[in-house]
Amino acid sequence: MGLCMQAASRNGLRFVVLDRPNPIGGAAVEGGVVHPGFESFVGLWPIAARHGLTAASARSSSKGNSGSICDLEVIEMEGWLRDMIFDQTGLPWVMPSPTCRASTRR
Repeated sequence: MGLCMQAASRNGLRFVVLDRPNPIGGAAVEGGVVHPGFESFVGLWPIAARHGLTAASARSSSKGNSGSICDLEVIEMEGWLRDMIFDQTGLPWVMPSPTCRASTRR
């Protein structure tokens, strides 16, 4: 999301974040952070591996760390509490990547 926000900023585009629950809850924070000089595609900013953030709260972190300012709109979610895990939301689960979907088609 941070890279997309940077691209939107460079190209004068609006960026819309649809907030969504953190599937493993928002209360626990665990794991190390990426140290300066060790950034990569899978770890761009110094946030914990298990960060407890929603998409909207993660955008705040990536916006501050990326240094980019884009035309940003956040569509906030309703009804989620930080101590809820995904099963408690009543929402249908959608696999997050094509790789995950392919591995379940057996």
